[in-house]
Amino acid sequence: GTYEFSVFVKKGADRNDTASTTVVITQGAPPAVDIGVLSASKYNPMADSYVQLAGSATSDSGVASTSWSQVDSYISGAFIAGSDYRTTGVVQLDALTAGVTYTFKLTATDTYGESSYATVEVVMNEAPSSGGLSIIPSHGYVFDTDFTFLSENWVDEDLPLSYKFVYTVGYDGSWTPVADAQDSASYDALLP
Repeated sequence: GTYEFSVFVKKGADRNDTASTTVVITQGAPPAVDIGVLSASKYNPMADSYVQLAGSATSDSGVASTSWSQVDSYISGAFIAGSDYRTTGVVQLDALTAGVTYTFKLTATDTYGESSYATVEVVMNEAPSSGGLSIIPSHGYVFDTDFTFLSENWVDEDLPLSYKFVYTVGYDGSWTPVADAQDSASYDALLP
């Protein structure tokens, strides 16, 4: 219901004043909404990878609906179809951009139309940057010249990095590994 409250203030016989305010009281309480802890502190935007946003919503009057949304951004196709209207939302990581932090909001509405929400941040990992590759010597002979691959100055806050040296012949778009991924930033090899 709607309540009007007033206060009567008096000083002596002739000096008095009144102030009023209105308060609306709704039955029950808004839903309690919570989102569980994520499984990782950062995620990589890889194909066929997902993060589960495990939410919950409870209300004494019953929860009528829940929905997930993005705060301050909108990425089409971020949620697996239909999961944005369940308490547990599933986000496709390859729909998100590396190096960006996304805020997702779970909103719950009870049977009286009252709503509340909780938010969670999904931090996308950045790729290593600022590095380069040098190969010494820059000219050689098939299966005779020992080439040294040297990768330097790569920056990333998540260490250690791994390095995989690859090559292509004639820029045809297919890459052949020189060796498997490794922790060392240098590698020596004879090339075919």
